[in-house]
Amino acid sequence: MAGPHHFLGNAVGNEGVWNLAANWLTGLIPASGEDLIFDGNAANAILTSPVGGKDEFGSVIFTGDFAKDLGSDSVTIAFDASTATKDLIIDASAVPSYFKLSGRFSRITVIKAKKGSNACVLSGNITSLTLVKGEITLVAGTIVSRVNVDYATSQAADVVLTIPAGCVITDFYQRGGDVACASAIAGQLDIDTGVFTHTIGNMNILNVRGGTYNWNAANYTIEQANLFGGVFDCRGDSNPKTIIHFEIWPNAEAYLNNGGQNIELLNPGQYHGGRLYFDKGSFFDINLPFASDSPSASPSASGSPSVTPSSTPCASPSSTPSGSPSGSPSMSPAPSGSPSVTPSTSPSASSTPCNSPSPTPSASSTPCNSPSPTPSMSPAPSSSPSAT
Repeated sequence: MAGPHHFLGNAVGNEGVWNLAANWLTGLIPASGEDLIFDGNAANAILTSPVGGKDEFGSVIFTGDFAKDLGSDSVTIAFDASTATKDLIIDASAVPSYFKLSGRFSRITVIKAKKGSNACVLSGNITSLTLVKGEITLVAGTIVSRVNVDYATSQAADVVLTIPAGCVITDFYQRGGDVACASAIAGQLDIDTGVFTHTIGNMNILNVRGGTYNWNAANYTIEQANLFGGVFDCRGDSNPKTIIHFEIWPNAEAYLNNGGQNIELLNPGQYHGGRLYFDKGSFFDINLPFASDSPSASPSASGSPSVTPSSTPCASPSSTPSGSPSGSPSMSPAPSGSPSVTPSTSPSASSTPCNSPSPTPSASSTPCNSPSPTPSMSPAPSSSPSAT
């Protein structure tokens, strides 16, 4: 077995031809299973694909000094083998205009790519795709079993990924970057940091621990939404949406106020903490834990959750706007004039966070998320913890 093969592209009149021995440093056309390196030795762009039977390789490496195009506006270099190339490592930071590659790959790692719609365009069947830095675009029809979005230096801005309609994505793990996805997620999406905007497609399991998930998909379904932290935001699209199972924990925010009053929870949501925002007039069935879940907590006088139908959610004192009058309850404005629900296990004074129990509740004290001693609506009975 020969190799590794370094591409030269210096055969006069046929500089961009893959299947020409004179364009390779070894003087041989690479065979299946051999290793390839594209680096500063390349004198010209690569404009043709390998022939059948010689189009799957051991490892393929594009180094940071490879400064020629791979493909063109109308040409994608294709490894169309039935056997996957084992490793593809891409540093396309010096590529002038085009990096367009398709094929079957066990593992792709994009170390660096430029910003631009053609900076790194990938298609085919990929088992594992890891993105570290650059702008990457998948082509419709691409199949990826696992996507890992990581970062080099800037967690928020290093990776920009576009997934069009028609792709098949199984599992997605996001640790940063900005993702625009118009395809379904068949397995699970985990977000620790970054922004994921979903415009088309269903979701099986969504785990948000940080960052933002923008759900702008019309008439689609999330099977299980677990909000451990971060932001779950439906305000970008007013069309109907369905969530089959929904749970929210402290440090998470869920904006269900999409302006259409048409987001449906097929099963009662499970509330462990965090903030919920919804359209006035909409109805959600939410299970709210009380003293049974917090042995040290004291229930409110009525035994029902604290509900504020106004535009101001309950918040901790640190959220008090600088313009709030002294002695008033601590509030933070809810966007779009939407009501919020924050369960309170006890009445509290303005100096006590509204979701923290008061050790000595008083029958005369005012709940911290009520705008006045006279609430604007009757509290829900203890047997019906849902809020309207």
